[in-house]
Amino acid sequence: MVIGCFVIEAVEGVDSQLLDPRASWADAAAYDLQAEKLVALFVANFRKFGEDAMIDASAGPRLAVAAE
Repeated sequence: MVIGCFVIEAVEGVDSQLLDPRASWADAAAYDLQAEKLVALFVANFRKFGEDAMIDASAGPRLAVAAE
């Protein structure tokens, strides 16, 4: 989980691999790199709204989770 939200992990009749975005990439390391870039873009965008907004950034992507 990168974005900090819950996703569906199982649907009857659907291969669970199809519900895992990382598994859909041929190169898992490339997926991880893109996830890290997305997190950095989110944080940079949030900074435009000032330090008060950064307090709420905990609801967004977190690099520590992206690297798992």
